[in-house]
Amino acid sequence: MAYNYNTSSYDHAHRGAYFNPNSMVTQCISVEYLPRYSITNYTYLYGDGTKCLVQVDRAGVVHNILVTKP
Repeated sequence: MAYNYNTSSYDHAHRGAYFNPNSMVTQCISVEYLPRYSITNYTYLYGDGTKCLVQVDRAGVVHNILVTKP
């Protein structure tokens, strides 16, 4: 059974800091821009099945990090 949790940092993403999408150590499986909120969602998949969703504003600052463990 999978479970989710929010965190202030995961891998190379830190809430409130500038985000470089290429700095994460794993594969990016999805990039989705939400124009209504001016937010870009980056989703990364790790070898153990963990998914990490990083929400970034148009200035490149991380607003939210959601981790889903399998």
